[in-house]
Amino acid sequence: MVGDLLDGYTPERAWDEMFSGPDKPRSHYESLHQVLGTLSRDDFETRCAARDRAFHDQGITFSHSGEERPFPLDLVPRIIDAEEWAVVEAGVRQRVLALERFLADVYGPGEILADGVVPRRLVASSSKSRHKALRAVLGWHKIKGGDRAGILREIIFGPWCSRGERRTSANSGVTWERIDDR
Repeated sequence: MVGDLLDGYTPERAWDEMFSGPDKPRSHYESLHQVLGTLSRDDFETRCAARDRAFHDQGITFSHSGEERPFPLDLVPRIIDAEEWAVVEAGVRQRVLALERFLADVYGPGEILADGVVPRRLVASSSKSRHKALRAVLGWHKIKGGDRAGILREIIFGPWCSRGERRTSANSGVTWERIDDR
């Protein structure tokens, strides 16, 4: 079955994630291109409407001008090839390491505070007092690996965590889920 979803689409002058030229999908998009080629515009719109209904029914919405709208999610995923992912992964690793070292210092020796790089009042006035208690009970320097990453997520995002994947669909590239911390 051949659909019409991509009929008449030609990449403009701007860079296109899926296509390297007219009807020339990039190698890591070939399979997706074949699947999309079977869909009609009506099929795609029906799937978009089903997504919106499901999001609305599940409360995956945001308020805009007093109207509840479903969270925008593109049904065509952004596929990240191995080369591009290596760059993203290296950047994320570097940032996590930097955050871990920063937090280890803030919750440990406090050199960054003593040196005035970060004003002590910013940390002391934090409404996240539970983290001060956590530091006192556990001692940041004793926390290893996964536990430390979990605490890092909790400190940064509160009771939210990332469910990111290499093939992303959300506008931000990451899907977030609320964790029940009761």
